[in-house]
Amino acid sequence: MFRKFAAIGIACALWATAAYADNEAPVDSKPTQYYPIGGGGLQVGNEEFLKNYSSLAGLEGVYVLLDYVFGSSESNGIKLRHDDLEEQVRKRLEEAGLKFLTKEDMEHTPGQPEMAVYPAYSGGSIGLTGEALAELNAPGSCGFSCCRNSIWVGFSQSATLLRRPNSHYKLGTWGAGDDSNWCENRGDWMYDAVLGVIDQFVEDYKQAESENEPVSITTAEEVPANCAQTWSLHLQIFDTDSAEIKEDILPIMNKFVKQAKRCVNYKYLIETHADSRASEQYNQLLTQVRAASMKEFLLSAGLEYNRITTASFGESQPISDGTTAEDHALNRRVVIRPEIRQDLISAIDP
Repeated sequence: MFRKFAAIGIACALWATAAYADNEAPVDSKPTQYYPIGGGGLQVGNEEFLKNYSSLAGLEGVYVLLDYVFGSSESNGIKLRHDDLEEQVRKRLEEAGLKFLTKEDMEHTPGQPEMAVYPAYSGGSIGLTGEALAELNAPGSCGFSCCRNSIWVGFSQSATLLRRPNSHYKLGTWGAGDDSNWCENRGDWMYDAVLGVIDQFVEDYKQAESENEPVSITTAEEVPANCAQTWSLHLQIFDTDSAEIKEDILPIMNKFVKQAKRCVNYKYLIETHADSRASEQYNQLLTQVRAASMKEFLLSAGLEYNRITTASFGESQPISDGTTAEDHALNRRVVIRPEIRQDLISAIDP
């Protein structure tokens, strides 16, 4: 029930906040959908079939608004299971390496990442206990249909999804929820539901961090199906002193082109790196030429110009300090970094 409710809630939140989030289920058979973005529409629903959470990658802290939980419970005469809900939320975030931001911290935090928790109670069982509650649930009465508990958690950050401190707009980039018709001990349910959704956020944050770390690819079959996954090639892509892509690498590049055409909401940063077996000046020039060669290949394969950028690092960013052939192969690499396309959402950012 949790997953189903979360999926429905995410769609509603996206419409309400003009936000974008990635889809979970296979989408080839679904019609194209548009969520309103500025004066146009952001096309979604045709590029993802695996979850990814790229908007959560790189977070350092979160402000969690629990005021609605406490206020709603008190006004409805509902007592939460324990009085340590805020401490438990803080514990879960800090164990994941995320700072539990205060209102004061938010004044100086780029992007102002905020998670708001919205509870809802309904039905005649509110505040009832003992015999009164038993009578409500007796045979012939309305029973569980008389009550409903629900929770929605929406996470928002600056409009560009890059947590820019000067952005005047915020987007809901993650959301989840739960609901129940359990009338008895509603406060127990709400307490557990809040922590359950926080746990889901932490799980998705960790997934986003994982996706942001490059995985090494050696065959076309290993090219990630997940649009947001960063990956790298440590193979002999070019011959010595050459910028021509070797023929045995073409199956990997062709698979990447196919993936990129499916992942239409992403652009790609192509990083080229060299090992240290030549001069620093030579290696810098070599990676520039090879980056240009990679871009030319992708353009000739039909990818749009504005979806491909390159960065050439020469030998300046080694990942191994050794001098063996294996060490040189690790450093002599090409990294593919997917990024959310800013041109699709720039209409709402001043």
